[in-house]
Amino acid sequence: MPLTYAISSEAEKDWAEIIKYTLDNFGERQVHIYNNKMLQCLQDLSLELGHFRELIISGYRIITKHCQKHYIFGLSEPNKPLLIIAMLHERMDLMQRLKHRL
Repeated sequence: MPLTYAISSEAEKDWAEIIKYTLDNFGERQVHIYNNKMLQCLQDLSLELGHFRELIISGYRIITKHCQKHYIFGLSEPNKPLLIIAMLHERMDLMQRLKHRL
């Protein structure tokens, strides 16, 4: 299945930090499990499958999905692939961090 989303440089950094933390604390096997689940969540969110929420922030349509211990945020614009703008841990101040991504 072709990708239906793109990932911003900030979200790529988020993902790299998630992978590093998981590797350092839980090992390589868990990295593969977690990474595969995140990839599935990204695809589901981009297709608006399953449970997700819609937010309107400063006029932007943001859709979000809880995946494992993280929230994935995507900027949804008509006729464009979903742009993943953040992948943030559930214990972070999500709105504070998210407002700097728009």
